[in-house]
Amino acid sequence: MTLHINKQAVAQAFGRAAQHYEQHAELQRQSGDALLALAPAGFGPHLLDAGCGTAGTAATGAIAGAR
Repeated sequence: MTLHINKQAVAQAFGRAAQHYEQHAELQRQSGDALLALAPAGFGPHLLDAGCGTAGTAATGAIAGAR
């Protein structure tokens, strides 16, 4: 079975939602904070924020010394 994705339609949908995204990003912020709380002390210099909202987890990690 082949899955066909209309990438242009997906991009347009994300573009339309972008102006309201931040007001709905609380769950992502809470999830990112919970994941960072589970990280061991000195978890290392690298942090991957993959699909965690508006990069709040990456910003918090950067403050903690990750890049």
